[in-house]
Amino acid sequence: MSKVDRYQWKKLEAPGELRMVPKHELQIDMEYQREANETKVLAIASGFMWAAFGVASIARRKDGTLWVFDAQHRVLAAWRRDDIAELPCIIHDVNSQSEEALLFIQANTLRKPLTSIDKHKAFVKAGDPVAAVVADLARIAQRRVGGDSSPTSIRCVSLIRLWIERDEALVRRMWPLIVRVCADRAMPERVVDTLFYIESRIYPDRTLTEKTLSARLTARTVDGVNQDAANAAALYKKGGASVWAVGVLETLNKGIKKESRLSLSRPEVNP
Repeated sequence: MSKVDRYQWKKLEAPGELRMVPKHELQIDMEYQREANETKVLAIASGFMWAAFGVASIARRKDGTLWVFDAQHRVLAAWRRDDIAELPCIIHDVNSQSEEALLFIQANTLRKPLTSIDKHKAFVKAGDPVAAVVADLARIAQRRVGGDSSPTSIRCVSLIRLWIERDEALVRRMWPLIVRVCADRAMPERVVDTLFYIESRIYPDRTLTEKTLSARLTARTVDGVNQDAANAAALYKKGGASVWAVGVLETLNKGIKKESRLSLSRPEVNP
């Protein structure tokens, strides 16, 4: 007995017809489709690749019209390009618009988007220079890039990529300090973002890697820095690096003469 019969799985319908379709014959029903993300559409259009496009899933209604139920953004991107006339499509016959809408739900519900970790692994294999820097930072920290929060992993890959793109020199300067602050503990995104942020805006022109400041942060440990950031978030009733930085600087400035205290060069939060 097959598993289909044993477990009474749903019987298969016809697999659909695969063919090239003139792109302007395709229609999109906004009564059930999600609102298109214009930024995403332009990104796909500007870097269009057939291999990434794959195929569009199309519903053919009783009147013969063709409606996109999966691949809206890819089709909209193709509409923007004059050098694309036809699109590869799999066409499924439907009996009603409600059946078509159900196909949209099924096509988009069971899929899981790529995580930042998944993307990092693919970026490394593709030779992406930012991913190479992330991999080097992981090697320096003797941690692996992974989705779990543990003393041996780095989870906040998207954040680190963002800071590398902003200022790779700053990231490399601060990284050994961040590794020491988070020694034998998980590396919270809030702590990493806050320390990078302070380093980028510290005033007067100093650096957290100075012996005295780095010693204070290391002694504070990741738990203390995280708590300082959380205290500021609770006080101002909002989060973000600009808020968390105020809490961390307040602790760093304790016991320091007023004229020597650190601040943010362009503070976004007024303590």
